[in-house]
Amino acid sequence: MVARTDRQALAARERAYQIWRRLDDDVAAIHAAVWLAREYAGAVGNDAASAGWLARAETFAR
Repeated sequence: MVARTDRQALAARERAYQIWRRLDDDVAAIHAAVWLAREYAGAVGNDAASAGWLARAETFAR
């Protein structure tokens, strides 16, 4: 089970990712996506979401 504060942290980082993408700040967006991938895999145990965030990061890293 994910604690409320963990869900809030994930939601905040997802919003930050969206903002950085709109601002064309690829470096910050990649950083957020990698952080989200790590948290979804480790803290939440959601490997599918983790893989999705890593795919986003990889898209902008190229």
